Amino acid sequence: PLQGWLVIAYVLVVLSLAMTFLFTNPWLAKVAAAANASPDEPMSPELAALVNSPRNQALLAFDALLIVLLIADMVLKPLPGRII
Repeated sequence: PLQGWLVIAYVLVVLSLAMTFLFTNPWLAKVAAAANASPDEPMSPELAALVNSPRNQALLAFDALLIVLLIADMVLKPLPGRII
């Protein structure tokens, strides 16, 4: 359990979970509320602002990077020895 590549994976999973609980879940609640208040066609300005915000785009890019790093860590196993 203390192989280097596994410790890296643990850190990446914790970062991903932190992103989910600190940023994604509150954002999804705001989007759901705006979507319920929005007409079917077209999107309300509030909903469009939430979906297209630069902050949201940055969070999506960071989340995708975490997934790529996790997959690369599992495939490449960069630190095969024990850390401690």
